[in-house]
Amino acid sequence: MSATSPRAMPDWHAVYRQVPLVQLPWYHPQLDPDVSHVASQVDLSQPKTLWDLGTGQGNQAALLQQMGFKVTGTD
Repeated sequence: MSATSPRAMPDWHAVYRQVPLVQLPWYHPQLDPDVSHVASQVDLSQPKTLWDLGTGQGNQAALLQQMGFKVTGTD
């Protein structure tokens, strides 16, 4: 068994300062297609609560809230 050195993580503050939000690979101006697919299959007759981890600018959380979900976003 060999020890591995930890991977260097990006400086996310620098990334967000240097790269416009809309150019980041995980940015979706509309609801992320996978999330949209799952959300469309949920019965919202009783509000569902979601926790959006890594919410960033919060656009996904806002779109889910518009669909009737109770959303808490945290980064």
